[in-house]
Order: sequence, then C-alpha cells, then structure tokens
Amino acid sequence: MIRELRKLDSMPPEPYMKIGENIKVVSGPLQGLSAIYEAADGLSRSIILLQFMQQNQKIKIDNKFLIKE
Repeated sequence: MIRELRKLDSMPPEPYMKIGENIKVVSGPLQGLSAIYEAADGLSRSIILLQFMQQNQKIKIDNKFLIKE
C-alpha cells in the first residue's frame, strides 16, 4: 500500500487546461485576446494557438497570464 501511495505522489499533476479548450489572455501585451490551448511547455508555460493577422500563430506564454473562457 505504501508503494502505491508513493507512486501516486510521484505522478505529475493533472493540467488545469485541456488541449483544444478556449482560453483568454488576462495580462501582458496580448491582454484580452482569446486563444485555444495547444500544449504544456514545461510546468509554468503553455503553447497557445492565436489567430493573428488572419493566420494561426503558436505562441509560448506564461500560465499566469491565462484563464479558461
């Protein structure tokens, strides 16, 4: 039982946002823009898909600037 608990403790936390989810940038130069969550980029950053100048752009951004819509 102790081994099983240690195994659970060593697993990474479930991500707050899921791939394809609509998100919003709440701070910084992109503040107010909506985007789609693409993937995690380490523990504190994410890759988002943002439509800019009629093209989809992948941008790496700090998680503290993002919220779910």
